[in-house]
Amino acid sequence: MLRNLADTLNSFKRTTAVVERKYPAERVQFATAVTLLETTTSQPVGWSLRRLLQRRGNAVFTDRRVFVQSSFVSPLTALWVVAIVVFGIQFVLTRQFLDGLIAMVGAVFIWQRRPYERSIEYDQIKKVQFEGVRGIGGRGDIVAFQTETDSLHIVTAQFVPEGLKRSLGVSIPTAGA
Repeated sequence: MLRNLADTLNSFKRTTAVVERKYPAERVQFATAVTLLETTTSQPVGWSLRRLLQRRGNAVFTDRRVFVQSSFVSPLTALWVVAIVVFGIQFVLTRQFLDGLIAMVGAVFIWQRRPYERSIEYDQIKKVQFEGVRGIGGRGDIVAFQTETDSLHIVTAQFVPEGLKRSLGVSIPTAGA
């Protein structure tokens, strides 16, 4: 239920519609809300200050590409904006540390939703790596795509379907292969 709520609050259907409009010949296989981080290595990234620079948005996997997009336009962004305003005003009036902290955390989450879009065709990917990750909400999937220049780590709200993992493993070399 939380996974579906994450998808809804991140407006993953809007990103899916963008993909269907831009690439009408491609078949959408999977779409979900994601946290994404670009790095120079395909090695898993644990907790670090770089996590503050990560982005939050959506990923759509078609039969030919992975498309990621981050946008300010979502119900989740609206919720954080309201929280920032309410707790920011509250902090100015009362100087309560918790109010200021909540406003600052909200600002970080808004920063992570800054506009971003990237489309990577599968033939541009040199290696794909699938792993599990544990977070506050439980276990999740992480997919790392290594290209010629960088690596894109995607933590998905929904579990990546096994069929998609198999088809990506067939068209892209997987780690350890």
